[in-house]
Amino acid sequence: MQFFAGVLKQGGICLLSPEGRLSPDGHFWPVRSGLYRLLSLAGSDVAILPVNTTYDFMTRKRMRAHVAAGPEIEVSAKLNKVELEQRVQRAIISLGRVTMGQIGSEYLLWRREAGKDRICEDEFAEALSARALVLKNAGLNLDEQLTEERAFLRRLRDFLDYCVGKKILIRTSPRDYLINRDCTFTAFIGESYQDPVVYSYNELKSLLEHGGT
Repeated sequence: MQFFAGVLKQGGICLLSPEGRLSPDGHFWPVRSGLYRLLSLAGSDVAILPVNTTYDFMTRKRMRAHVAAGPEIEVSAKLNKVELEQRVQRAIISLGRVTMGQIGSEYLLWRREAGKDRICEDEFAEALSARALVLKNAGLNLDEQLTEERAFLRRLRDFLDYCVGKKILIRTSPRDYLINRDCTFTAFIGESYQDPVVYSYNELKSLLEHGGT
């Protein structure tokens, strides 16, 4: 820690992962104490540049990675450990991108909880388009594929194809689907990265808990 503090004192740059590891369940994990210790050793003349990487992986095509950075956070001696960690956490989460995988998973969980297992593609598209607009108006950052009609529909079909391939959905006709009741994603316990629906929903939930609606 002393070595990296020395790098910062000399005007250098250090890359730090505040969570310490990749999230196992889609939630943003609490910031670890190493950040505060490092900045305490380095002094007050340090700025933090928050960076967020969101992966939209629920697709049969190539996974997309969304990277957002800034604005800088000026470190103040007035900030205590808890305040600093909370400020950094909020800054990183607020940069997160809303993806089709997230809003699609949210809808599937709601449908299953409500006992509405049958899904029509047109109804699905209408519901997700409306949800994307609500999230945009709430100030969240949307994947640009959610804001343009043709791109939205292509991405929607990729999401549905992914769910069929993973046996989350059963295709009953070219534009109709049935939630697979043997896929127990609503009762998932443990490391949810093995369950893409819960993982993606938890990503969205973290965004909503820090300024969404």
